[in-house]
Amino acid sequence: MLPDNLGYVFEQPLKLAPKSPAVLQGELVITYEELDQRSNRAANLMLGVGIGAGDRVALLFNNDYRFLECMLGAMRLGAIPVPLNTRMSDEALAYVLTDCNPKALIAGPDMSERVVAITQRAQAGIPIITDAALPSAMAYEISMQNSSTTLERRRTEPDEICMLPYTSGSTGKPKGVMLTHGGQIWNTDVIRKAAMLDDSDRALVAV
Repeated sequence: MLPDNLGYVFEQPLKLAPKSPAVLQGELVITYEELDQRSNRAANLMLGVGIGAGDRVALLFNNDYRFLECMLGAMRLGAIPVPLNTRMSDEALAYVLTDCNPKALIAGPDMSERVVAITQRAQAGIPIITDAALPSAMAYEISMQNSSTTLERRRTEPDEICMLPYTSGSTGKPKGVMLTHGGQIWNTDVIRKAAMLDDSDRALVAV
């Protein structure tokens, strides 16, 4: 049985093997149970700053497990994560911020300089949630610890937008690509079947 919301894409292994590793990053191991709880914490953190269904949330991370929990948490709310490509120039990222008009920007702890550069260029007076050294920012990990691990599940329609990645802008301005929950769940399921993936496989993910 496939989920109706991409934010719950791992609900079957969560039921069958909650203590099994879901994410490996260096020496860090996050189980399915922990990823589920941290995704709910991220969703509740966003709720706390007024983010709800249909709102966009910009995510600025290098390869970092926190990107996953923020993306999944936003999807669970019905909010729309906007993953920002760190290989883009500050000018291009500032354009994306202006174009998508997010309710908040969540950034990795190593992103202080880029957060300042793109928000100043975009003149974006939005809440910033990060553990980077920014005096006006809301502390990410403290806010996560203060957020609940439980979240009421909402029904998600197949044609609801699940994320809004932007094109590289190589032939013009970057353009938002509206990906739906139904389409991405189908895509994920087809890839799993075509590649014959099971619980003995691991995937290298560069975000």
